[in-house]
Amino acid sequence: MIIWFNSRYVQLDFWRAELDPTIGPWQKTVVMLANFSNALSWIFCILIFVVSPEENATLHTFAFVQLVAFGYIAYVANFLETDSKYHPSGSYLFVFFFGLCSASFGACAVIQFLTYDEETQTPGPIPWYITASSDYAWFLCLGVQGYMRPRAPSIRMNFELCSDDDFQIIQDTSDITVPKRNLAVLTEYELTQRLMQAQAEVRELHAQLRKFNPSASVCCS
Repeated sequence: MIIWFNSRYVQLDFWRAELDPTIGPWQKTVVMLANFSNALSWIFCILIFVVSPEENATLHTFAFVQLVAFGYIAYVANFLETDSKYHPSGSYLFVFFFGLCSASFGACAVIQFLTYDEETQTPGPIPWYITASSDYAWFLCLGVQGYMRPRAPSIRMNFELCSDDDFQIIQDTSDITVPKRNLAVLTEYELTQRLMQAQAEVRELHAQLRKFNPSASVCCS
């Protein structure tokens, strides 16, 4: 479930960047690559639970270490796609600390993995408490990163039924072009159309009434 949520997040973040007219092409490219790699990283990390360390220690370890690296890259990309005025206070310090924890934990994991002696079961040169501290600090950053993430606009999507090759809507209005406006203006537009239609119906009734009683007078504006 967490993989789906993160994949959905990077999809929405990519859409947000594409819709934002204030950021340049290079920023959109960076966001696209960062989000795409982060989504693949979360999909690949499922191997942590599929492949045990006894079965393939290399694949099991790499599946987790790569998640640490690509997750941090995607997080930094959020700062590149937003104006600095939307960066929370202290967020730059947190980005540095988050990067330090990610790099130190990744380095400890790789060094300990490469220097471990399987025959004598001798661990690597880094003390266990340093590796554990960097690991716990990284998980702590995961809980704080949401508060330090740059503020960003929401996304609103509108859906409507339309005809296609194998289905035709009875009252198809897909050929009617309505200017792209906000909801308040669009509501006023619809009310104006209904008012004009009602006035036309009143005029028609007035004309029919005059046929039977030429002296009848009906006010219509």
